Amino acid sequence: MSIAEALKAGKLTVIVFAKPKLCTSQVCGPTLTIVKDIAKDFPRVNFVHVEPDDLDKVPEQLKPVPAVLAWGLPTEPWVFVTDKTGRVAAKYEGSVAPNELSALLRSL
Repeated sequence: MSIAEALKAGKLTVIVFAKPKLCTSQVCGPTLTIVKDIAKDFPRVNFVHVEPDDLDKVPEQLKPVPAVLAWGLPTEPWVFVTDKTGRVAAKYEGSVAPNELSALLRSL
């Protein structure tokens, strides 16, 4: 599911920009794991993972994918939560605590 499809669906959406395969900060992989674990408890929420770089390029030539540029993200990982109208309800630069994300999703 793309970001656009998720936002048009009229559901809460969690968007994760993280590159666990090429992570240099040791934060991206755990962030994605946290979100995937939480997704199991929220079947009515859309979850979208965006790989920030075009992995079809060799590592020395990696370029950000269009979604990273459109969202103006200088770093990764980022986690965004949007409400049912597509409005950003919360954003987290770096990792997010599982209990914090779960509580937010329950409150929206």
